[in-house]
Amino acid sequence: MRRIGLFLFISVFLVFLVGCDGWQVTSSESSEEAEQSVEENLSKMESTVEEAEDFESAGWSTMEYMNNLVKIGKPAVPKILEVVKDKSKNPALRSLLIHEVLAYIKDPRSVEPLVEIMKDEEEREDVRDSAIRALARIGDNRALQPIVDMISSSNEALSSTALWALRGFSGEDAVDILADIIRNSDDASIRDIAVDDLGRVGDRSAIPILIDVLKNDPDAGVRSTAALCLGSRNLKSDEGIAALKEALKNDPKIDKTMVIMALGNLGVAEPLIEMLEGIEDLDKSPEMVDALADGLRRAKDPKGIEALKNAFQKAQDIELRGSIARAILEITGDN
Repeated sequence: MRRIGLFLFISVFLVFLVGCDGWQVTSSESSEEAEQSVEENLSKMESTVEEAEDFESAGWSTMEYMNNLVKIGKPAVPKILEVVKDKSKNPALRSLLIHEVLAYIKDPRSVEPLVEIMKDEEEREDVRDSAIRALARIGDNRALQPIVDMISSSNEALSSTALWALRGFSGEDAVDILADIIRNSDDASIRDIAVDDLGRVGDRSAIPILIDVLKNDPDAGVRSTAALCLGSRNLKSDEGIAALKEALKNDPKIDKTMVIMALGNLGVAEPLIEMLEGIEDLDKSPEMVDALADGLRRAKDPKGIEALKNAFQKAQDIELRGSIARAILEITGDN
C-alpha cells in the first residue's frame, strides 16, 4: 500500500508540474545537451536508488531527477528504455522510470517495450505492474488487447491491475471489451470493476450497457456501481435517467444513496423531492435524509428548496438540520 501511495503522490506532483507555465515536456535544448542531461540524471538516479533503504525512500530521493527527465521529454526516451529493459538494473529504478517518467512523456516508442515487460513471466511482478499502469496512462490502443489478455493471468495481483488499467483507454473498442467482461464473468467483483472502468472510459456507447447492468445484474453492488456511472454528466441520457428513477423506486436491494447521487449529478430533482416528502420520521432515517439533501444540493434545482425547508422544520437532529441547511444555502446561493 505504501508503494501505491508513493506512486500516487509523485503522479499528482508531476501532473502539477506539467500544468505549470514554462514546464515543457519537449526540451528546447540542443540534441547533444539533452543527451548529456539524460545521462547525468539517469546516473544520479541510479546511484541514489542503490543507496536507498527501500522503495519508498528511493522514490522520494529521486523525484528531482524524474522531474528533469519528464521535462526533457521524448529525447530522453531511448536511453530510459535501455535502462528499463535491462534486468540487471535495480528493479526499483526500472519501476520508477516506467511509472513516473515514461508514463508522463507518453512517447509511442515506449508502448511495445512496456508491453513486452508486462507479458514477460520471468520479469519481476512489481516491474510488470508498473508497466501495466504506465500503459494505462499512455492510453495507446496498441496496448489494449495485451492488457485484456493479462486479465486472465494466473497472477491475481497483475490480473487485478490489468482490469483496473482498462479505464485508461477510450473509444468503442474499450467499451466492447469491457462489455464482454461484464457479460461473461461469474465473479461479481470483476464485473463491478469492469462497470466502474466502463463509466470512466466515458464513451456514450456505454450507456445501453450500463442500463442493462442496472436493470439485470444479479448483484446489487454491481447494479449500484452502474447507477453511479450513469450519473456521470457526459453519460447523461433520457434512457439512463428513466432507468435510475425505476431503480430508486423498485429495486429494494440497490444502494439508494448511489442512485440518489447519480440523479443529483444529472440535475434530476423530482424523484428526490418525492422521496424526501414521503419520509414521515426524518430522525429515524438520518442517512437517507442526508443523502437526499446532498442529492438535491447537487441537482441545484430551486424546486427542491421548499421540500428541504419543510424537512428542516421537521427534523430534530442538529447534524441532520445542518446538512439540510447547507443544501438550502448552496441551492439559493446565499452565504
